[in-house]
Amino acid sequence: MIYLNRKGSGFALGENSTVDGVRAVELFYRPIKNTDSGRVTFLQSQTRLNSPVMGTLMPADYLPVAQLSDRCVSIFKLAFVQLLQALGKFHEREVDVDWASVFMPARFLRQTEAPRIAADYCDKFGVKYERVCFELSPDVLDEADSTAADNVALMRRQGFHFLLTGFGTEGFKMLKTAEFKVDNIMLDGSVAQVLGKSDRYDTCVNSLLNFVFDLNAEVIADGITDDKQVKQLSGMQCLYYSGENAGKYIAERYVRNRNE
Repeated sequence: MIYLNRKGSGFALGENSTVDGVRAVELFYRPIKNTDSGRVTFLQSQTRLNSPVMGTLMPADYLPVAQLSDRCVSIFKLAFVQLLQALGKFHEREVDVDWASVFMPARFLRQTEAPRIAADYCDKFGVKYERVCFELSPDVLDEADSTAADNVALMRRQGFHFLLTGFGTEGFKMLKTAEFKVDNIMLDGSVAQVLGKSDRYDTCVNSLLNFVFDLNAEVIADGITDDKQVKQLSGMQCLYYSGENAGKYIAERYVRNRNE
């Protein structure tokens, strides 16, 4: 078990976002492409933690523990600031994407002041709300009351976007997705493994896509590995995809305009 606030762990996160000169929180970005044009339409970020003691931790390493306390909120705020700073750099480099995402924990989203805080951060850095997408994990569907869902609706009216991940995985609460009116739902990469294997599998994938379309959301299919799958998705009216065929996660300094 990893204790992010243990003395000597290297994760005493506060106002200072560096540890021994290295960013304690660092975002990496991967492209989400359009199935028809191949254009890089969005950027999905991944929040990694750096420690001189434990090295680099991926979300799967630290999130289960961090989300048990407000530590996950501290990490989110540092990541959000870094995203807003990166969006300014992307604009200077003429990186032409509609939005870039950052993971938002349910613990933050359920706070009544979440919409105001998010807006204040964007205003401080001069970033338009519609340039930001908040990524939500499936555990947001476990929320006991409507505060988180209400905040999603309010923040979308402000202009923010939302991406719900994990769709198609075992235990995903499909019926609860109707309460969270997000812009995009990411079809888990495990589903892509069966795409094109047989007509029966393709019918199942198509049914999942239509379920999302009925919610007035767009599907982003993850785990796509080849052009044949991209063509199949396009035929199923799925507009966006990510995975090996689209591109891997890279550091912010390497993000450039790939749509020329």
